[in-house]
Amino acid sequence: MAKKLAVALGVFVFVVATGGPVRAQNKCQGTKISLAGKNVACRIGLEKKEAASGMEEDSIKEAKCGQAMSSAFAKTEGKGGCLTGPGTTASDIQAKVETIVGQIETIAGEPGTIANAKCDGTKMALAGKKVSCLLALEGKLASKLTDKDPVKVAKCRSAFSAGFAKAETKPPCTSGPSAATIEADVDAFVADVAKELNPCNCCTRAKLKFTTGVPQPKVVTGQIIRTDGTVASSPILTSGGLYFGGGSDTVPLPSTVPDQGTSVTKISGCSTSTGAFTISSTNTTDISGSHPNRTCTAAGVTNPEYPGQGGTLTGCLFGPPLPIPNANNTPLSTCVINRVTTSASGAGNCNGSSDISIPLGSDLYLDGDLLTAVAGIQPCPICTSGTCKGGPNDGQACTPADGALGAAFPTTHDCPPPPAQFIGTLPIPFALTTGTASKTSADLTNQGQVFCGFCGNSATATWKNPLVPCTSNTDCTSFTTGCGTPGTSPCKTCKQHNPGAFKVGPARTVTETGFPAGGCISNDLSHKSTLVSIFCIPPTCPLGGTNPPDCTVGPCPCGTSSVDAAADIPGPGAVSLGGLAQGLP
Repeated sequence: MAKKLAVALGVFVFVVATGGPVRAQNKCQGTKISLAGKNVACRIGLEKKEAASGMEEDSIKEAKCGQAMSSAFAKTEGKGGCLTGPGTTASDIQAKVETIVGQIETIAGEPGTIANAKCDGTKMALAGKKVSCLLALEGKLASKLTDKDPVKVAKCRSAFSAGFAKAETKPPCTSGPSAATIEADVDAFVADVAKELNPCNCCTRAKLKFTTGVPQPKVVTGQIIRTDGTVASSPILTSGGLYFGGGSDTVPLPSTVPDQGTSVTKISGCSTSTGAFTISSTNTTDISGSHPNRTCTAAGVTNPEYPGQGGTLTGCLFGPPLPIPNANNTPLSTCVINRVTTSASGAGNCNGSSDISIPLGSDLYLDGDLLTAVAGIQPCPICTSGTCKGGPNDGQACTPADGALGAAFPTTHDCPPPPAQFIGTLPIPFALTTGTASKTSADLTNQGQVFCGFCGNSATATWKNPLVPCTSNTDCTSFTTGCGTPGTSPCKTCKQHNPGAFKVGPARTVTETGFPAGGCISNDLSHKSTLVSIFCIPPTCPLGGTNPPDCTVGPCPCGTSSVDAAADIPGPGAVSLGGLAQGLP
């Protein structure tokens, strides 16, 4: 499992060939965006009063909200430097305001119920504040080309969601749209206004680079919802953390994702009107400089650093070596080398959002502690003072590929792990997004809280080889043999190693929230961004098909390694990669 985790964790820096004129600083547009937010806040304030009184809205006061924005637009435009054209006028924006106000007021209904006014009014006011808060950040971005701070964006969002939930604990409330529905409406409105008043066109750029940053354990990016609907107090999912396994995982979490990782992709079909583009992989011939195999994103690429296993460990390397130290059982500490097994593909936008599929092969090296004379646990060789410590290149020159993130760092592919410690490859269906990733467990016939089911044996921790993902026992009915210690028992049960996720047994839903680049990638600036992924980690499968020796019928079952029991895999995995996105010529 640690292997798989490492794969997902690999430092992710992805570069996209794209283009577009550089978006310029524009105080006028920033002011207009903020004014749109104030208009919505004004209108929602009136809607709240309407709900409290039970009377129809005052059309004169409503008109004044729009007139205030229109007058301020005209005054701002009179100073010059404003963008003009369809979608940018006060009437254009007012039409969008009317739409979002109509969506928000469905919280209370029309004209509203006085008995429900306090709850409904509070929820509407929260929605209006979220609009105003997010558009204020968009306005600052346009005015000063200052990145939207992901922490501030998160505060705008969390204030709404927390307040909405609190209001519903104090009924009566109208049975209106859910918080998720209103949030989606608000987010769509904010994005629409920002696109119209501060357009982003990156279609003349050549590349987009994303580089993972130093892990931020105080920046919360996700959560685990328990089966009783409460949020698990531990673990809290944070930026730069890699989480894996079921509810009985004994490996300390999270593992640290290396910083300074870079990967490069190409884009095509960039739309100058919407900013949307298609993402595809790069090969070594597309990358300049030394070690192009460490930054490309294609499958099938030869890695001279890893010639073992008959040359089968191909695919561009994804991030520096990933150490998974296990302080609870040091000999089970692993070093994970992530490789691209299916060339990267996906979609992105000039506004910094992206969704990329980049399936990985996580090569596991069961190294334990390679440097017992050095404090801490070093599952991977490290590079200090320009020299490899541990592994086959011990004593040779090296360049660190990541920072001093703890006793297990810095690592580099200049210092590979010992080939003899290779125990197999975990196939990881890795998909990264700047949006929200979520996975919900299911209660199956033989096991509850299953996030990642594979066909296995009901009585033993063994699974069918080759692996068979499943969602119910029905997917496994034909596997009458292949499991158990001798490999002759049935594999007719859909299950993971133990119920739950990340040491939480009664886990129902795991969610990670990403963050698009804080500004338009049409310029040469670096923009804060967060990529997240939730994925399934399979059990390890024995090498050679007839190992362990007590297996009498090959291929022998998966899941027999002590690593599987420690990491509690098969099970879910989650990672959040904070870093910088940059558009390049």
